[in-house]
Amino acid sequence: MFSEDTSLLADLSSDDDSRKLGSATKINEILLKSMPGIADHDTQELIQSGVIYRLVCFLGAKDFSRLHYQAASCLTRIAVSKPDLVVAYDAVPGLVKLLASNRDYVRDQAIWAICNVAVHPIHRDYVLNSGALVPLLNLLSKNINLPTLRFATLTLCHLCRGTPPPIFEQKLESRV
Repeated sequence: MFSEDTSLLADLSSDDDSRKLGSATKINEILLKSMPGIADHDTQELIQSGVIYRLVCFLGAKDFSRLHYQAASCLTRIAVSKPDLVVAYDAVPGLVKLLASNRDYVRDQAIWAICNVAVHPIHRDYVLNSGALVPLLNLLSKNINLPTLRFATLTLCHLCRGTPPPIFEQKLESRV
């Protein structure tokens, strides 16, 4: 999948922002084609190639919303069938920071990625501990578009269910 195109991997580590963006966009297309699930051999290649690590680094790229979007979109696709990988690379804190983006498309993609991790009960507490609750609640108090409202509400639903029930007071106090 990725090892076939060495330039794709080289461009991920480039100093040229346009090459990084082009590579992330191509990876997003590859992941889209491999949906609904990423095969086990593809998972190993994702790990060994360093793709996930670079995508997580891109979440923190300064003032580059298109790269933020592409990285979050790739992580959204990976989280559908391999949320453990997203958790293992500690991507959710970076996604939580993107909830403050002034770009709707970046914010929506970050919410969707977080939602795809939170839907798995074993990862709910990780998402909560990553600080997702307060920014999601803050979004609901703003004048946001309908897709953002839907994504945020669904994500909050995933965070509210499960056993044992989450202790929201602790999460709220630690973030306020």
